Parts: sequence; C-alpha cells; structure tokens
Amino acid sequence: MNATLLLIAETIDNRVTGTSLEMTGLAQRLAPNMTAMFALAGSDIKTSAEKLAAGTGIPVTAFEGPDLAFPNPEILADLIGSLVEQTDAEIVCYPHTTCGCHAAARTAALMDAPCVPAVESVEKEGDALVFRRSVHNGRLKTTAIPRRRPVVLTLLPGAFKPAGPPAPSDSPPAMTLQKVEKKATGFSPVELTREASGDAALEHADIIVAVGRGIGDPENLGIVNDLARRLPNAAVAASRPLCDLQWLPYSRQVGATGRTVTPRLYIACGISGAQQHVYGMKDSQWIVAVNTDPHATIFSVAHIGVVEDLLTFLPLLAEAYDEMKKA
Repeated sequence: MNATLLLIAETIDNRVTGTSLEMTGLAQRLAPNMTAMFALAGSDIKTSAEKLAAGTGIPVTAFEGPDLAFPNPEILADLIGSLVEQTDAEIVCYPHTTCGCHAAARTAALMDAPCVPAVESVEKEGDALVFRRSVHNGRLKTTAIPRRRPVVLTLLPGAFKPAGPPAPSDSPPAMTLQKVEKKATGFSPVELTREASGDAALEHADIIVAVGRGIGDPENLGIVNDLARRLPNAAVAASRPLCDLQWLPYSRQVGATGRTVTPRLYIACGISGAQQHVYGMKDSQWIVAVNTDPHATIFSVAHIGVVEDLLTFLPLLAEAYDEMKKA
C-alpha cells in the first residue's frame, strides 16, 4: 500500500490560492510511490473543494465551520493533526505562506514530528525522503533526510509547476466534507484587509524597480521612485526586510511570502538574492541586478549585473534614459 502525501491547500475568501495548486507538481513527482490527498478549510468551502477534486483528480477532505472564514493556523493545525492520524500520512505539505508556516510549525509540534521549512525540492530515494532548501540568503544549499515520519514541510512558491489536468474518469475523486464546531482559541483574526487598488500595479507592470536593504535609509527611496516614474508602465517593489521595517507596504513585497511577478524587466537594487525573494521574480524576461557585493547571490539569476552603489547608479540610469528619449 502506498504512503500518503497530505497537501494542505490554502484558501482566501473560500477560494483555493494558485500557490496551493503548485503542490500538485510535488504529487506528480512522488507518484507512484505516494498517493496524494488534499485538505482545505473555510466557512463555505464545499464548492471550492468539489472544484479542487475535479480539477486535480486528487481526493479532498474539506473542513467547514464559522471559525474558518479567515486563515486560522491554530485551528488548522489541530484539524490536520487529527487527519494525519487517520490517514497515516508520511508527508504533510503546507504552502510557504504566513499562515502555512505558522500552521506547519504547530502541526509538527503537536505530532512531535520533524519540520522542514522553505523546501525547494523533494525526492524519494529508496525508503528515504530527501528535502533540499537554501540557507544564508541563498548562498548555501542544504539537504535534510528526516529519520522519523511523518514529516511536515512548507513548499516554496515556484518550486514545482502545477500538474496538468487529470485524465478523464467515470468516477471522480472523493470529496469529504467535515463540519467543524465553533470553539475558543488563542488566535482571533480581526479582518481581512484589502490592498489599495494602486498597489495591484505590480502584476501589470512591464518594468519593476525592486529595492532591498542596500537602499540604506528610507529617505533614499525617492531615487527609486523617481526612476520608476520616468520608465513606462513601471512600479516599485521591495524585498521582505524593507516591508518588515515598514518602509514600503507588504502589498509591494515580491517573494515566497509576497507576490510572484513576471515583468519584461526586473531591476533588483541592493537585493542580496535570497531564494525566498528569487522565487517571486525568477521568471522575469530580463533581470538587471545592482549590488556593491560582486559575490551577491542575485547575480546568479541576473541577465545583466552591475557592481555599483545603487545610489550612484540609479540617477545615472535615469539620466541616460532621459537622453535616450530625446535622441
């Protein structure tokens, strides 16, 4: 009998996120040695669960209850822990998102199981599960081979491409709906905040000027904004550290826990190149990296690398662009 791979789909407004669908690529990679099943939660989740089962060909267990209207890692971890006991799942896979990371850590703690975050690839070599991930801002690659099962992991966005549609079948995969009673927890979501419409420009921008800790001071953001205003259909983005410092809103964050973008041109300014950021922009048509460190990891994914202080280079780039427009 095959081992079970339990995939935890994340939902927002009772709709499955695109990042969750990427986990079908992991299921495809581990087949036929492991049998996949999805689990998801929401306050009105039946329709999304049925669509997920039909669209992927993977059985789904859906948890539905009033406390699940917002992502709640505390309740989700408790539900998944019980489901793991019922299914004897060997791998429990969450998406590497804010809620996914919190729920994965709690799930692992509840089951006294190993937890491997930010996984980039998973292989089954004989009886061993081999997980690979990056550390130290992408400068080093590590391999983890847990000695105990089950294993809880979070999968980086972009690590796998979604599997194609399932083959036609007369018997659709099962969808099981479990009602969850309201209960008191220490986690109390307040509201789901909608981003301002102007911040949605990242997905539609042809050019993105992204800035990292190399900017040095929030007052220097004016140089970045000035360049973006000059370039056609351009937007400003940031790495997570700048958003954590509240120099730019989280709606501008590119990376594993932010947005995934594919502009025609991505200018990475003062960004080291951590894998968590790279996964959000690696499919850009052209990547230009500006960094004072010639060994910065970002240069490994860049088409053009500039070893220079961004405060020196960006004004020169803006000036050169203005001269080109006049010509």
